[in-house]
Amino acid sequence: MADAVKAYRQVAAEPEVKLEFTTRLGEVFAEDTGAVVNAAAKTITTSVTGDTRFYRLRGGQAYTLKRPQIQGANLVLTYE
Repeated sequence: MADAVKAYRQVAAEPEVKLEFTTRLGEVFAEDTGAVVNAAAKTITTSVTGDTRFYRLRGGQAYTLKRPQIQGANLVLTYE
């Protein structure tokens, strides 16, 4: 097959999931740099603070946060 053409496309890796928060809706979200993401288990663990926080996920696709759980001094978020 001397006339065959080979084409390659470089596929970028899916961006890592990041947890972002704000203390007031309508204000800017900031990355929770202390959050630990377990992509295999689809969980994110962060420390519980005294402040009210609103969370969202940022990444390469749409995610849905499931029911949060408090485990000791940590907040565990499950996503799909």
